Amino acid sequence: MKILIVDDNESMLESLSIGLERLGHSVGTARNGVEALIKLKNNGFNVLLTDIRMPEMDGITLAKKVIRNGSDIKIVLMSAYGFPKNLTGFIKIEKPFEIEDLLEVLGLKVN
Repeated sequence: MKILIVDDNESMLESLSIGLERLGHSVGTARNGVEALIKLKNNGFNVLLTDIRMPEMDGITLAKKVIRNGSDIKIVLMSAYGFPKNLTGFIKIEKPFEIEDLLEVLGLKVN
């Protein structure tokens, strides 16, 4: 699986990247939605895993732009602060979480 992780928290990016790569997944990273959109154009990611609170472009805006562009990528929203009540139709995971929890929401098995 090719996964793009988008988060402005450097330690979160690093820990998720390491964990997913150890499980055999290909991982890219971006620090905000603007950077993510650029990376999504050319890299054939299967999963977009994005924080919802970030500078420049938040994760909800990013997810909506990706959907409008007609991408069939699986989108997972992350938040340590809860999610807006009117935010429906997305896979969501609350921080902090274990890598196994993420794999479960993605429908993947631990190797």
